[in-house]
Amino acid sequence: MKPVILVTGAGGFLGCRLVEHLLEQDVTVKAMAHRPAGAIRLARLPLEITWCDITRADEVRSAMDGCNVVVHCAYGTAPDSYQAKLATENGTENLLRAAVEKNIKHFIHISTIAVYSYSPKPPISEDSPFQPPSDNYCRNKIKAEKAVWKAIRKGDLNATVLRMGNIYGPFSVPWTIRPIKNIQEGVECLVDEGANPSNMLFVDNAVEAILRTIGNRNAYGKAFFITDDERNWRSFYEQYAHWSGIKKVKSVTYRQIRDM
Repeated sequence: MKPVILVTGAGGFLGCRLVEHLLEQDVTVKAMAHRPAGAIRLARLPLEITWCDITRADEVRSAMDGCNVVVHCAYGTAPDSYQAKLATENGTENLLRAAVEKNIKHFIHISTIAVYSYSPKPPISEDSPFQPPSDNYCRNKIKAEKAVWKAIRKGDLNATVLRMGNIYGPFSVPWTIRPIKNIQEGVECLVDEGANPSNMLFVDNAVEAILRTIGNRNAYGKAFFITDDERNWRSFYEQYAHWSGIKKVKSVTYRQIRDM
């Protein structure tokens, strides 16, 4: 059966790049987005956009009609913490219920290594328990992922969890656009010379991981960390500095930050 793939959050950075790659595959793509203002890049592609508010169960069920694979990239980004929580947690639960109802063959949940907080206590593996959340984003993503594992344990759904690193590349605001701007303005700082691992992940590598997961029975019921080769913050940001004609990125010590 030819895959019919629903991509949630298709207007976002990762979701849109995934849709671009899927359009080159022998699959049918349904690109789900919330509102036109957040789907400018998506709108230029040769496909029909499925508009959906994932906090509304009826809209989610309708959007999933005719699909057999779901790649769930969407999460709450609203400035209001309650709205962000609704989109990330309740939205995921709505998608899971609809996926069971629609007999979806494979549900791929895009999670994050931040389910282990931003300063995890080593060692960490895919089987490690979640660590206390650092902020609302971590907390919401943990709860969303827990809902996926609950569906897996009940035997309701073939699902895979991909815990992504910090995804960078063209159009990435937090890990490309903003750092380059800050480096050029002299306000970006490394902590302790940037010696710690950055867990960076180039967007096309993230997409490749998803493509290799779709329909892979060996991935059912499992979680995977997805990051590039180990690289510290200094080597990563100094490349941005080099592009900008800047010799060195400033550094502060952790003690200086703690004492502020």
